[in-house]
Amino acid sequence: MFHIPDWLVSFSGYTFDGPTFIPVDFSAPDADTNYIDNVTVLINGQPTDYATFIPDTIDGTTYWGMGVYFDRFANGTNTIQLITTVRESDTLNDQTPYMVFSNAPQTIVIGNFVTYTNWDDLIWNNTNYTFRAQSSATNVDWEIDIYDIYGDFVNSQTGHSDDGNISWTWDLTDYTGASRADSDSDPVFYPYITITENSESLVQLGSVHPDAGGGSATMPPAAASFPSAGGWIIAYMDNFFIDAGQSGEDDYYKGVMNNLVGGPALWDISVTPYAIEYGSNYAQADRDGSWSNLVNVLSNPQYRNFYYFGHGAPDRIGGDITTFDSSNNPTGATEFPGSKAHLMSQDVPDKITVNNPLGACFYRFVFLDGCNTANGDLPDAWGIGKATNDLAYYNSPGNTRHLRPSAFVGWNTTPGGSGWGTQDNALGFRSSWMGNWSVNNGNPSDGLSDIFTFTADNYGWPPNRSPQLWSALRVYGYRNIKFNEYNRQGDWP
Repeated sequence: MFHIPDWLVSFSGYTFDGPTFIPVDFSAPDADTNYIDNVTVLINGQPTDYATFIPDTIDGTTYWGMGVYFDRFANGTNTIQLITTVRESDTLNDQTPYMVFSNAPQTIVIGNFVTYTNWDDLIWNNTNYTFRAQSSATNVDWEIDIYDIYGDFVNSQTGHSDDGNISWTWDLTDYTGASRADSDSDPVFYPYITITENSESLVQLGSVHPDAGGGSATMPPAAASFPSAGGWIIAYMDNFFIDAGQSGEDDYYKGVMNNLVGGPALWDISVTPYAIEYGSNYAQADRDGSWSNLVNVLSNPQYRNFYYFGHGAPDRIGGDITTFDSSNNPTGATEFPGSKAHLMSQDVPDKITVNNPLGACFYRFVFLDGCNTANGDLPDAWGIGKATNDLAYYNSPGNTRHLRPSAFVGWNTTPGGSGWGTQDNALGFRSSWMGNWSVNNGNPSDGLSDIFTFTADNYGWPPNRSPQLWSALRVYGYRNIKFNEYNRQGDWP
């Protein structure tokens, strides 16, 4: 018998309205919160990103559960279900076991006073933005007030709706007529809506809504789709080789990581090298804090390109110290109980891409250069997904989030060990791909996939070159993207 995470509350007779925390029975031995790498909420059988894995204190007791933005779903009767991915070991390598649990679907009633089913998370066309909402009342007067990231008033609009549909296309100017379309100074706007209901009563779902007569609500943030130029973060575990007992590689390794900044610098793009505190030389609090700070940096909307080198697993990157086999060869990393020295796939939509307090922040390029990072939910977490797309997709109605062309790179195995050549050659490959990409191999038509093929064949790593590389490397999204392509605000659409 397994302990399957399930809701701790009954949904009978309850109507969900707006963002709501639902506690979940996450507990040992099978679903301790320290080992949960991903939790997916299904609404009507479909996964949603509008749910976050968070703690909340109720009557003095702290529970873990899911905060669900029910105002992003249509009113009515729906089903809800929980899919939980649990890591079953402290060790992070290609042998790390996982269990996936699913509770039974339950019927719920959603009855929002204001619903945002047609909301655009991004101000994607750089000239205007349309606020869309649906009031459960008809014959209403409404007012939308916009504030900027600093809490200052920007603009407002009033209107009337006979059927509850509310729409206002804002021209991105403030109340003085000045433009607010500079995505660097205005990366996000926070709108609020006030609704006054003019009819005598409000009937919804067969009963009188408790907010009959009107009310106000916080609308989702509206984020700029991209900064003037998407910055880079080059993150790496600083004592990766020292902690593995291979200190002779350390100088070469850190030189390679620091050399990677040359690619963005060539194009005068902001780039931040970030050394993650890793290994037994650090206290737990230092390792935890280093990862927490990295998440804060990644959530800054000025950054839209991320390279990481270090330990990985299908649904997380990170770790505390190196593990060894019986012959004292390094095999991966381990996490101590309660460790926060990681970035889980769940953390990415919760804190960086979808539900970022600074507004949705989707990345143009992500390369997680760690074991097995292409095998789990990490590509989807970054908003790129496990599929390849051409430019037509990004211009199509299927691109509902108005994402610009983007790519995710990861490994489906451990890129090292027997059959993978020397550490020096592996580091040489990593020293070369960025520089080759930054100049497109000297060939204007060469995109990202061409760069990896060229680097493997010309540098000689792996030993069997590009055929061996492509047996393990995965590139999802727009595989032909060039180094500086679609990396500035006006480049797309």
